[in-house]
Amino acid sequence: MQFTNAQQSALRYDRNIIVEAGAGSGKTAVFVQRYLNILSENPDILPENILAITFTNKAAHECMERIRKHILGQKDDVGLWLEHLSRAHISTIHGFCSYLIKHYCLSLNLPFNFGIVDEQDRSYFFQMAIKETLSKLAEEANQDFKLYISTFSIQRLQQDLELVFQNNTHFQKHVDTIRFLPNQTESDQLLLTLASLFERVNGTFKGLKKRLNLLDYDDLLSHFEDLLDNTFLRQLLQKQFKFIMVDECQDIDPKQWESIQRLVTDLNPLSGQKLFLVGDAKQSIYGFRGADLRFFSMLSSSFAQHPTTCSTVYLNDNFRTCSAILNFLNPMFNRLFETGTDHAVEYHPLVPFRDTQGQVTCMLLKDAQSSNDEIKGLYYWINQYLSDHPSYSYSDIAILCRQRKQCYKIKTELEKLGLPIHLDREPGFFQEQVVIDLFQLIKALCLPNDSLAWITVFKSPIFGFNANLIHLFFNHTSSTRFLGKLNECLNWNKDYYNNFDLADDEIVIFSSGLKLLRHYLSFRHDSRLAIILKRILTESGAYSLYCTRSYSNLTFIEQFLEIVDQLESQRFISRFELIERLEYKLKTTQTSLQNIDTDQESIQIMTIHSSKGLEFPIVICPELHAPFSVKKSTPLLITSHAVHLTVGESSEDPIRSALLNELTIQNIEEEKRLFYVACTRARDTLVLSGLTDSKHYQKPCYLRFLYDTYEANDQHTCLKLKENQPSPHVELINQLSELKQVDIPSKNVTETQLKSDFNVIDSSSTDLNQIQFTSLSKLEYSTQHHSKNFSADLKERHENSLMVDKSAYFGVLIHKLLRDLFDVGPWDMTFLNYFILKNKLKSTCSPAQLEQVKSHFSTCLHSNFLQSISRFPLEFEKEFSIFYNQKIIRGRYDCLVQRKEDIVIIDFKTESFKDKLEQDIIEKYQLQTDIYLKAAKQQFKTSIKPIKLIFYSTCDDAFISIEG
Repeated sequence: MQFTNAQQSALRYDRNIIVEAGAGSGKTAVFVQRYLNILSENPDILPENILAITFTNKAAHECMERIRKHILGQKDDVGLWLEHLSRAHISTIHGFCSYLIKHYCLSLNLPFNFGIVDEQDRSYFFQMAIKETLSKLAEEANQDFKLYISTFSIQRLQQDLELVFQNNTHFQKHVDTIRFLPNQTESDQLLLTLASLFERVNGTFKGLKKRLNLLDYDDLLSHFEDLLDNTFLRQLLQKQFKFIMVDECQDIDPKQWESIQRLVTDLNPLSGQKLFLVGDAKQSIYGFRGADLRFFSMLSSSFAQHPTTCSTVYLNDNFRTCSAILNFLNPMFNRLFETGTDHAVEYHPLVPFRDTQGQVTCMLLKDAQSSNDEIKGLYYWINQYLSDHPSYSYSDIAILCRQRKQCYKIKTELEKLGLPIHLDREPGFFQEQVVIDLFQLIKALCLPNDSLAWITVFKSPIFGFNANLIHLFFNHTSSTRFLGKLNECLNWNKDYYNNFDLADDEIVIFSSGLKLLRHYLSFRHDSRLAIILKRILTESGAYSLYCTRSYSNLTFIEQFLEIVDQLESQRFISRFELIERLEYKLKTTQTSLQNIDTDQESIQIMTIHSSKGLEFPIVICPELHAPFSVKKSTPLLITSHAVHLTVGESSEDPIRSALLNELTIQNIEEEKRLFYVACTRARDTLVLSGLTDSKHYQKPCYLRFLYDTYEANDQHTCLKLKENQPSPHVELINQLSELKQVDIPSKNVTETQLKSDFNVIDSSSTDLNQIQFTSLSKLEYSTQHHSKNFSADLKERHENSLMVDKSAYFGVLIHKLLRDLFDVGPWDMTFLNYFILKNKLKSTCSPAQLEQVKSHFSTCLHSNFLQSISRFPLEFEKEFSIFYNQKIIRGRYDCLVQRKEDIVIIDFKTESFKDKLEQDIIEKYQLQTDIYLKAAKQQFKTSIKPIKLIFYSTCDDAFISIEG
């Protein structure tokens, strides 16, 4: 890779360097290259001698992977270097603290097996501490407690305690000042009362963590400080780390920076050459996590004061965004950051490195009345744009929203209009139906008389009972206890069932399901819950049925089982407390595993915060008119400058008004930076949309930011700069009627077409217009075998479910193995050992399964066919989305190869092709063949290359090729 002069300056390691890296300036590449240069040019320095701090685990993983790929491709002694890399310190600050504390836990009088609670679990434990403490305070008739709830309410006290918990550092600093005021107001006295109550709750919280052997992130930093107070250990660490590199340093706080400095030297940390800091004040968007922009400015000033040992490097070349977009953004953000604010941040204009022109469109609708009208406008614009620019597809588009609720709204409306959408985070992992089902199963097993839990479990794919069967179980049994009802039902004979007008298949489902239930209840106390759940999912066939609904369910199941297993691993936790912990997560958690995949054939929707570090060919920023908000209803206000508690009428409180004004200004300044991050994610096209009637931009919002710099020209066809300066071309759309209504074909389909012979595993919430390829395959199987009666089909599914689950798991494992092999190599058995170790296969696979993995890998390793395609760029798990038989079909190609002469789709099969007729195999996969070839022809419609589909057997190195 060729580096610019500025980037070359940043690669120096003979002095301390702070890099102010503009958006798209290649800072990650510079960060990684500097790390590699230090290693390659200094044989005496190993990865364990470099400390690299990143802001997120994802960024740490990305850096590690880039370094590992370089080592695999460049180093001679790969095994030795991979061993060194396994000891590298590339992590978040909390990850590094955790490593050190575990390494030196005896010095801190901590047990070696402590657990770490994330922010959500921390909040849960604090809630439990509030509940326990307030109960004790009420019993004690505590005077502080009585005073506070009589002035406000017990609900207000709980909310204020949580607010103090989130802002404890600022709160304690100001309360300590209040203690020494000679003339305390009623508000001051109530703040001291609140501080006293918080101290009690916090004591309970600390005791709870100690009892459970847990540390939170604040504890990690505190214990890290304790370690550094030990002169011997501190000097040992100073000697070990020759270089310290910090990414996203605008988001670290002063306490973290103080600890990092102590790792450098006991003297002036800027007097040496260890430090390398990368940041951008304009991308500091984590104020809610405690980041303080003034701190980054202080860092920059400190470096400027040490010119002999420190340098500041500005990376302004933008390798991401085309010139039209940057020419539009530079004037606007120059005003927002420098001239149009009392909190100026130096703005260095971004210089386009690409020679592509690009496009900026502002869809500022005057005739739209609601967000639904705006979304409809976006729908028309997207269809028209893709029609006019056939080289782009849905997967090239990202819609970036300020708030998560906007993501959900836009996703719902665009899907109604027929567009394929992918959310980076679905409405909530703990709101996924499969997770709710598994949680209710845990409740039902542990608390058998919880009827509501059993109703959810009975409706789930684990049993597949319909409303008639659930009514039968609960309303036609005389026992008041669940186990009594179960025994009654199990004693019913065929003649008794005749009283209820049930179909034969319903009787089979009901009776066989209850027999399975009795079996499950017999071992509910024998093992850990995660093992029990996995066994039930496997034996019932629910694994397969959940995956038929959505392939993502497999990920959700595995993650939920891991969470349950981690909770059960904690000391002193009962099953009832485990249920309480999980219930809290179900009520409060709004996010799931991040699942960003820009290769899939869907429009990406995510928050601006989630988009940081990403880029997209087309970026849409909607709802520019949505006003920023500061919560004004709470009597308690906490800022870095002051704490204030309003008693009485808030409108007459000048101190409160001043603090709210301060919070509003801080919020506006952070929104500027958030808007900057959103706009600079775009590569080729940027779309800004919103509503522009008079009521929509009176309050601070992104639309106000835009109109501070731009205005419509006389013809209202484009935007121009307010000053008489040459203006970039910015297309302006004022009316919905200006957008050509290019609709996609209707996809209506009757329920009988979908539900035929499939009622047990389809839920009422299934989207009738979209279906996963796996579901279509299962549906096709069902309709092709319509002569088989339903109960016989159900019985066959239950009998074969275990085999299907094992086969599916093995197939996924082989796919992942091949993907990693092609991605990083090397092509020898050492890679297999690395893969087994990385994926912990020895603990999750039986010896027989491991031997099977080794056998398939050995076959692939010596395959001339696979060796031949490894020379080409490969795309794995590339998603497609097409219309087929009035349905949106979504699926993934295992592997896609675009060669000069053709486009090849490879589908890996773990079954043997030996002794099978080629025609039989083609007929078996006829549906898959039709879908894949049709999808590829639509996806690559601009290509004149022939398309080929290859089914490759990893079992015996045989393949069948089908021309498109």
